[in-house]
Amino acid sequence: MASTASGLWYPDGTTAMSIIQIVKAAQQSVGPRTAFPVANVTARAAYITALAALTPAVVPSSSAPVRVWRADAPVGAQEEITTDGSTWVAVSVLAAALVAQTTSAVGSITTADVTLVTSPTVTGNGVKRFRIVATSGTISAIGGDIVVLKIKADGTAIRSGLVTAISNGTIDTATLTITHVPAAGTHTYTYTAARVAGTGTESVPATAVEPIEIIVEQIA
Repeated sequence: MASTASGLWYPDGTTAMSIIQIVKAAQQSVGPRTAFPVANVTARAAYITALAALTPAVVPSSSAPVRVWRADAPVGAQEEITTDGSTWVAVSVLAAALVAQTTSAVGSITTADVTLVTSPTVTGNGVKRFRIVATSGTISAIGGDIVVLKIKADGTAIRSGLVTAISNGTIDTATLTITHVPAAGTHTYTYTAARVAGTGTESVPATAVEPIEIIVEQIA
């Protein structure tokens, strides 16, 4: 049989082959290059066994990896690849950025963390890396007060920054950025504020033009 530059075999019209040989040849050339659908890890292992039973056998390697699409894997991590038949790695699929905004100002902020906005839910797998960007303004009732802004992953702070009020009623803009690799499962990120120095009651303004915002974007 003839083959394309990418290694896909096809009948050339001159080589004598039975229909069974043609089907097997097609399986051998196409199978490792496409994500074969499987229900779970048991079906995935059975697929590797079936490839090994072909004549000649199809054995995963660094030059000819095998791919599957596993239905019960976390969303965004269904496509998996192996070069040895036993160790599988999820093929990252970069998703569109997830954005949460609020145009409602948040007031009565003192010494306890107050949630300003919560991100949409994301699904991690211990490999995918997300970039989180949160932005807002702060207004202090007393100049010199200090506000701490935090990005939290499932309630645990992973980034913080301080904003010092210049004068009463002044809007001080702040942006926090961090990258994070969450464990397998679903997760949310929150943006919070609290006063850490001073005696005033703080507030965070928000409008349709300048909302409080958090963006979560998969980058790797």
